[in-house]
Parts: sequence; C-alpha cells; structure tokens
Amino acid sequence: MAPVPDILSDNFFEVIIVGGGTCGLAVAARLCENTPAAVFTDDEHQRFHWLRQRNGRQMKNGKRQYESASQLKPHEILVLDAVADRFMGQWDAQFGACQIPHLRSPMFFHPDPGNIDAMVAWAHQTGRESELKEIPNVVGRELSKHQQKRMRRKSSSASRNASSHDRPGIVDVNMREWRDYYRPSTPFFCDFCQSLVQRYNLGDCVRKDEVVSICYGDVHIFDKGMHETGFIVTTSSGKIYAAKVCVVASGHRGRINFPLPVLRPVLDQVDEEMQSFLDHTCHTTHIFSGAVRFPPAAVEKRISQRTPAHLVIVGGGLTSAQLAHVACMRGIPTTLLLRGPEKIKHFDFHLDWVTKYKNVKKASFYQLDSDYERLQLMADAREGGSVNPEYHMLLKKHCAAGRLSMLKYTTIDAAEMVDGRWKLRLKAAKPSTSDEVKPCTSDTSILSSDMNSVTSDMNSVTSEMTEKIAALNIEYVSSDISSTQSSDNVSLDEMGAEDDDTESWLSADYVCCATGVSPDIEGLEFMRPILNEFPIDVVGGFPCLTEHLQWNEDLPLYMVGKNASLRIGPTSANLDGARLGAERVGWKIQNDRRGASNSLDTRLEMAANNMNWYNILQEA
Repeated sequence: MAPVPDILSDNFFEVIIVGGGTCGLAVAARLCENTPAAVFTDDEHQRFHWLRQRNGRQMKNGKRQYESASQLKPHEILVLDAVADRFMGQWDAQFGACQIPHLRSPMFFHPDPGNIDAMVAWAHQTGRESELKEIPNVVGRELSKHQQKRMRRKSSSASRNASSHDRPGIVDVNMREWRDYYRPSTPFFCDFCQSLVQRYNLGDCVRKDEVVSICYGDVHIFDKGMHETGFIVTTSSGKIYAAKVCVVASGHRGRINFPLPVLRPVLDQVDEEMQSFLDHTCHTTHIFSGAVRFPPAAVEKRISQRTPAHLVIVGGGLTSAQLAHVACMRGIPTTLLLRGPEKIKHFDFHLDWVTKYKNVKKASFYQLDSDYERLQLMADAREGGSVNPEYHMLLKKHCAAGRLSMLKYTTIDAAEMVDGRWKLRLKAAKPSTSDEVKPCTSDTSILSSDMNSVTSDMNSVTSEMTEKIAALNIEYVSSDISSTQSSDNVSLDEMGAEDDDTESWLSADYVCCATGVSPDIEGLEFMRPILNEFPIDVVGGFPCLTEHLQWNEDLPLYMVGKNASLRIGPTSANLDGARLGAERVGWKIQNDRRGASNSLDTRLEMAANNMNWYNILQEA
C-alpha cells in the first residue's frame, strides 16, 4: 500500500487543471461562471445579474429570492502548464513559430462560457472590427438569385436518391449568422482571452510545472490535521499537489507520427544524440516546444553562406502549409510532400458541422450505437489534414514563383544521410482519374455538370477554377502535381512510367515532419497510475468517457479537448470543442458540489434535459 503523502493546505485545491491552453482556460472560466450561456437565456442572464447585486437580501416574507450557484473561486483552482506560468503559453509559441496572422476558426469558437457572441461583442466594444477577416462564400450572400435557384434545383434532384436526411452536400447557411463568419486576428484573440483571465481573476491560478504523475488516494494535510481523498499530482520539479477533482486538458499530446523509422528519434537516447538528430530533422512538436527553431539553423546557415540549401516539409495539413509559407518568405527553396491530394476546406471539418443545421450532424453523431461508429464518423468529417483557401492561394503563388515545389500522392520510401545531407527515395502513386477533382463530401453529383468542362485539364488548379468552386460554396480536393521543381528535385511526372508507382530521389538539407500526433491515451506517462488502477476502454487511442467527460462514475477525473472526441465529436480538438467540453465538465462539477436541491438546480436539470415538467408535478 502506497504511503499517504503529507502536503500543506496551500497545495490542496478543489480542482487541478492539467494544461493552460484554450481548453484549460475554458474549463477554469466555466467553473467560475454561475450563469453559463448554454443553460441560461439572455433574459435570464439579465435577471440573475440583477439578483446577484441584491444577493443576501430577503423579501418581507423571509424567503430569499436568489441563491448563488456553486461556482468556484479562483483561489480554489490550480492550473499546471509545462510551457508558461500563464494561459495560452503553448498557443503563443505555436502561432509565433508559424507566423499565423488570423485564426482558422469563426467568431463563435471561443472559450467564453457566458455568451456565444462574446467575441463579436468584444470587437465592437473595443473598436477592433478592422482586425476581423471575412470568410468568403460561406454564408451565401454573395450568390445571385439565379445561382441560388440553380443550386436548389440540383439539390432537390440529388435528394431524391439520398438514403437519409443527413446527406452531405452544399450547406444551407442561415443568412442571419453572416456576422459570425469572420476570423479574428491572432493579437485580437489573445487579447480577448486575456480579458477572460482578468474578468474571472484567473491570472494567479497558473503555475509553470510539468505533470509527471497523477494518482488517486488519501492525502494528509498536516498543517490542519485533516485527511482527504483526491488526486495526488506530482510535477517534474518534485512538488506534490492534491485536489478533489482533476481535469486533464493536455492538448494534442499523443504518439508522434513520423513518415519513416529512420526519421524517428529514439526516445531513450541521451541529450547529445537527440540534439544531433534535431540538427537534420524534426517534428513540429519540437518546433512548438522550442527544441528547434524554424527555419532550422542548418538551413539558414547555408543560405547566409550563399550555399544551395533545400528544405523538405512532409504533411498535407494547415501547419505544413504555414511552415512552407514561412520558409518561402525567408528565401529557402522548399518541397512540400503530400501522401494524398491537396484538400482545401475552410475548417478542419465540413461546413455542415458549424452552420445552420449543425445540430442535425451532432445529433446523428450522438445517436450512434458504438464508439467505433463515432470514430469512423469523425474520420469522415475531418478527412485528414487540409488547408484553408487563404493558404492554398499563398502556396500556389510560391509555386508559380519557383520558391515551392508540391509533390502530391508522394511518400518517403527510404532515407539515408550522405555527407551531411538527406538523400530521400520518393515513391509516388498515380491518382485515379476520379480523384483529379472532387468535393470533400460523398455527393459528387452536385458538381457533375459544372466540373465536366474543367476536369479534362487538371495538371494545375488555376485561380479561376478556385473562384468557380468557391462560388458554389463547397469544399474540394485538388490532386494536381506542381510542375515547378527545385534544382535537386526529379519530377515524378517527367519519368513517364506506366506503373502505378514511380520512384525518384530527392536531396535535402533538412526534413521537417508536419505529420500530426495520433491520439494515444495509453501512451501518456503521467496517466499510467490511473490507467493501472482504473482501467478504461480505448477506441482509436481515445478513452471511452462518460457523457459528462468523466473517467468513470466513481472517479472525478475529467478530460477535455482531443481526448474527449468520442463524446464531443469532430470539433472536440478545436475551440468549439473546448467550449462544449468545458460546459459539460463545469456543469457536472458544480452539480456535484451543490448539496441540497433548490430552484436553480431544477432550472439546470431541465436545461440539460435531465428532467421535465412532469417530474416537477410529481414532486409537488
């Protein structure tokens, strides 16, 4: 039996949050909010704020009008972050490395628990509307009446062959929501999050320390002579904290994806060997953690010495496009390798997950019978890495200028180091004719008549093509292979092989893998004690949590962000998922803290569909 640790009362908290990113901020803010937007309407917000000012006063009959909800105080919350002693430390590092001017997400994706339109209101309140960038061709107000009529006619003919109402296709967007489809600038969003920190007085809650172990058991608070049961959190600095409740918001931590074992570092190698490895190749996690700067020092050194240099970036997502843009702007010849087609989407997922009928998509997700079906639906909704139209056009400009070479349907088959440079053997699979241009949904019939005139020549996607597809308000996949090649690159198309696969060699000074991180809850070392003592079902690397994002009904351990994907849906890893997850966790924690049932409890239970008016009549 493990010994009971002794800790000071100053190190014992009601809630410990592991991670100080957007999910951690959303949870902390929600725990300190007693009138969340997901439960209370605008009129109720106004009423409860008025009652709060008169809290403690009583009517003449002696009955109190309003009882404050059991929200937490800031000093009852501890946030442990491995990067900084403030919120958004990792976020700022990632956005700084990629030099991202605007977020990809719309204005209603944010961590504010009090108001869904909080970021729009804050923009007008601070006079910073000019920092918002419109997402074109999403709402549909740019379309003429003739175009809208044509789309409705095609949609109705296609729906006759549809098997269900949940058929993907052209998205119907509520015209009243046009103001929401703007993207905030990076400084604007950071300042907005800082305003949340100030509003809820959360600035002193964050401590910079990496969590190395979480276990559940008894704790002795020796300066008060008390014994409590809760989570014992050990950090890399040797400090021990404890809390009644723990929330894991650790971000995109998991199994790093490397395209080849030869490019994968050995985890147990010493620091000198790891640094030698990072001198030639890295993963984006090394860039975001500060272990490697971007552009890499080895490449910049060759550029400064006017020596030919070549950078290879592997990946087809937005991060790879952002890094390629940064490298090209620094004058570094770059090759971008994609194992599939180039996918162009406004968001990580299809538009119908965020627009007018988003509740239909979410309902279809929640009603699935098994977590395996949910996992498949998430994969279909996200379809791997994608870039937004803004960065797609930037990459096309770099290709036209000769600064960037894009090789699609290409993978690294072998790699070796020769005289300090990588020699990569590339393997390219020829795309099928049906993949040359297709929408990112299964309904290709909508575009059949419009695309027949342009699919005959798709060696490159022109800007006119992009505008035409954007005018139809869809997302699409292009599989063109860029004809612009660097001096070290062998064009895979010019080989003229008749086989399904072709090979070529490519020399590079540095290889950066923007290949993402696979979910792997069992690979998180700090979760090992919990996994051993409280086993849980795992599907696709995701834990099978309860509907309240709880580990199990008896253990007050919660998970938000990417690890809650099987309960939240495809948007779980985004800002939308941060807010939704924080609402579920916050409601459950506050509900468990509340002792006796009162009128406010009844209101919350009804809003959460946990009871109805018949229950109230039955109790009466």
